[in-house]
Amino acid sequence: MSPSSLGDALAHQLITLLRGGQIRAGDVLLDHVALVTRLGGRGAAARWAQLAIEHVAKRYGLLRYRRRRPGDPAGRRSQGFVWAVSEQAVSMSGTASVELTPPDALET
Repeated sequence: MSPSSLGDALAHQLITLLRGGQIRAGDVLLDHVALVTRLGGRGAAARWAQLAIEHVAKRYGLLRYRRRRPGDPAGRRSQGFVWAVSEQAVSMSGTASVELTPPDALET
């Protein structure tokens, strides 16, 4: 498993949650390492959690790294910046969904 495949799995999960209304723009990821651990296991998360998150942010535009705001929930670690669902995530989810669809599934 590679950082990009973990990132693709996370992007797919985020798109599903966005479409289901379970998350929305501005929501903070409290523990991004735990999210990657669930997808790829402890070893993969230890090696590639940050790279997988950055892959989702840069390739699909679903996440952004921003300064913590007063109303944000406190995660496990108090830090000045957090990963959050980006403002353009809803509009980018359609494009990301097409990119994540295997080529043979697009042929009908």
